[in-house]
Amino acid sequence: MLKNYSRQREQDHGRTIGFTDNLVKIFSNGNLPLAAVRNAGLTLLDHLPFAKQMLARHAMGLANRLPKIGDRE
Repeated sequence: MLKNYSRQREQDHGRTIGFTDNLVKIFSNGNLPLAAVRNAGLTLLDHLPFAKQMLARHAMGLANRLPKIGDRE
């Protein structure tokens, strides 16, 4: 049971690390067209609270359901 839980958490950690790594690449890039798209995306996030919440959940590794441990619901 713990091995299954550990495997599922490793997959989630990998997704979270990949997501945050891509964010760092986007925000550290000085390419002007990319910066314009990035800034437009940030402005859009300010006007769409559900999208901001979804982005925050991905950054925290909470985008997917966490695996259950044992028989708890």
